[in-house]
This record gives sequence, C-alpha cells and structure tokens, in this order.
Amino acid sequence: MPDEEKSLIDEEEEEVAEESAKPGILTFIKTKLTKILGYSILAVLIILISVGISYLVSSHVNKDKIREIGGKIQIPPPAPYESVDFGEFTINIRGDDEEPHFIRVNVILAYAERQLTLAAEISKRRPQISDLINIVLSGKSKSDLDSPEGKRNLKIEIREEINQRLQSGKIQDVYFKSITVM
Repeated sequence: MPDEEKSLIDEEEEEVAEESAKPGILTFIKTKLTKILGYSILAVLIILISVGISYLVSSHVNKDKIREIGGKIQIPPPAPYESVDFGEFTINIRGDDEEPHFIRVNVILAYAERQLTLAAEISKRRPQISDLINIVLSGKSKSDLDSPEGKRNLKIEIREEINQRLQSGKIQDVYFKSITVM
C-alpha cells in the first residue's frame, strides 16, 4: 500500500502543480496582452491627436493665405522687398545700323526685408555696383533691348552680376523705374 499511496500522492501533486501552473501562465499571457493592447491604444490615440492638430493648423493657415475668386484660387503675392534706388543710367549702345543709340534706365535693386547686413554692404559697394550696371548696359545692343524678353534678360543679367560680388545676401530682383532705348 505504501506504493499505492505514493502514486496517489504523486498524482495529486502533479494535478496541483498543473492547476497552479495553468493560472500562472494564463495570468502571464493576460498581463502581456493587456500591456500590448494598452500600448496600441495609446499609439493610435497619439496618431489621431497629431492628425487632428495638423488638420486644424493647416486649415487655419490656408484660409488666411488662399482665397477662391470666381472659381480660381488666388494666392496673395509675397511681401514687398526693401529697395535701393541707384538712379538713372544713360549709356551709349551699339545698334544694327551705324547710327549711335543710347539707353536710359532708372535702376532699383530689391532684397528681402530685414537684411541689415546686406543693406550695409550694398551701401558700401554702391560705386562697384554702379560700375557693374554700366558695364552690363554698355554690352547690349538696341536689338537686345527692343523686346520685353530682352529687358527681362537684362534684369536677370544685372542681378546675377551683382549677386556674384555680394557676401551678406542676394539681390532678389531688379526693377526698372523707367527704361528708354533710342
């Protein structure tokens, strides 16, 4: 009987061990699943909040800047530039015929606002910039400047020549207050 008692005791201990092991594993699995589910819900909430905030900000910003007029979207122009008036230049230029021609142009240089170092550099380099404008203008012919495209190309060429020499910033645009080619 002692063997039977031992086997009964062993069986009972195994059952108790199995029963105690099952709740331990189930508890462990439930704990892990709860953590994973909690982190997943937290991640989804963060994403939804981020998307919501982004949508609100972008819709607010776009309403201020973009308008629809007559079925077309109108985007407002950029803020105006600061400018420096370089005055009038009168230069002899060559023509296709042998007659002398000249160009008279009033040049204004424009740069982005609040660039105090660039403004100071333009002021210091005023004679050099005026010379550059004279050189660019004197290299043109009457036929180069007869069309609007030729005048746009002249603006680009003046801007590029000046920007190559500037260190504190760049000229954004060149305006012609008046331009006469004769």
